[in-house]
Amino acid sequence: ALDARRLEIAERLRPIQEELKRQGIDVAAYEQVATDIVALEAKAEKLAEERVKLLETRTARAALLNERDEQVSTFYTTSQRAAKAAGRALDGRVRVTIAESRDLSPLEALLKRYVSGAGPSNAIDRLSEGDAIAFRAFADAIRRGEDALRTDFGIAEAASRNIAATGEALALEVEELSLPPAAEIALNVSDDGTPRWKSIDDLSAGQKATAVLLLLLGGATSPLIVDQPEDDLDNRFVANTIVGTIRKEKRHRQFIFSSHNANIPVLGDADQIVTLTPKSEQGIEHSIISEGETGALDQQGVRAAVEKLLEGGRIAFEKRRTRYGY
Repeated sequence: ALDARRLEIAERLRPIQEELKRQGIDVAAYEQVATDIVALEAKAEKLAEERVKLLETRTARAALLNERDEQVSTFYTTSQRAAKAAGRALDGRVRVTIAESRDLSPLEALLKRYVSGAGPSNAIDRLSEGDAIAFRAFADAIRRGEDALRTDFGIAEAASRNIAATGEALALEVEELSLPPAAEIALNVSDDGTPRWKSIDDLSAGQKATAVLLLLLGGATSPLIVDQPEDDLDNRFVANTIVGTIRKEKRHRQFIFSSHNANIPVLGDADQIVTLTPKSEQGIEHSIISEGETGALDQQGVRAAVEKLLEGGRIAFEKRRTRYGY
């Protein structure tokens, strides 16, 4: 019955198909278009549903980005407060300033991944000349096109065209970028009481170590363990700066240092000195604690150990005293 019905319909269609051919119309193509229209109409409802989902996803994404920006702002404010507290705790010896980061290397790497030619370099050069970049604003300019990139950020025409051509894919990644605030550290290197600040980038290795160690020592209450804090430091900084901070901060904080410098335990008023003696047993190197050489400096055994191990012995100590004319 089905076959008979198909034959009947085919017979009715034949004169129509022949007429279409006489008019120069491709019957097969006509039928395919008609079939495609039916298929597309069926997908129209699905497309509308997907557009609603896309809008919901974009809205949720924007909310997450807003939340991220609020967290970054809070972190920035908290960092500023911490920097000021550290400065107060260090009595003007180290200054920490929190500023917006100018490091555009993450953006440069992203642009190079999407854009070829001179586009990334030109964009980074122009962006470096202005204020700290707002990545979401830059992503919005990418979406709006090359005119927006030229107008808002001063990027060259060819570079703007190449960057804008990447479209939404690049914009999505750009607006996810976020840089932590940068800490700018300076050390007061004055000897005469008049502050003379020097950026950590311009300090010697010993001065850098002094600035970092002072930051570690001050402005906190958690225990601190440092292996040989005197490394890279000259004795002047240790005696004039470091040990004073140790004496002040140890009243409310636990410090544990391993040191070969007598200034640390002696001038720092160590409450407990532990003398370690190297020993080898069955090929295994380790250290042992001498009971008679462990305790406070007012104990004879402890004083003798400090004199021997950290000062080079009584003879060396006396020779230095004589040569200095004390």
